[in-house]
Amino acid sequence: EEITKHLDLVLGRTLTPSIVLQEVKSTNIEMIGFDNTSSTLRVKFKNGTFFDYKDVSFEIFTELKQHTSPGRAFNKLIKGKYEDEKKEQ
Repeated sequence: EEITKHLDLVLGRTLTPSIVLQEVKSTNIEMIGFDNTSSTLRVKFKNGTFFDYKDVSFEIFTELKQHTSPGRAFNKLIKGKYEDEKKEQ
């Protein structure tokens, strides 16, 4: 089980089974994912840290995912506007 958790982190997969991460083209963000049940956005940054953002709408997640610059969209739409929680690796 511990090896599986480590592999998940190394490969950038989900920390919580309900949030599947997908790569985005960004200089700051590596992957993002969304959980519909809890309206939680998960972001994995290029430096390896993971953050969850609470009460994010699916529309905001979609806009972030489809934006030509996810990093800029994150700064405009998410940063400082939602409660965040750093997830331990």
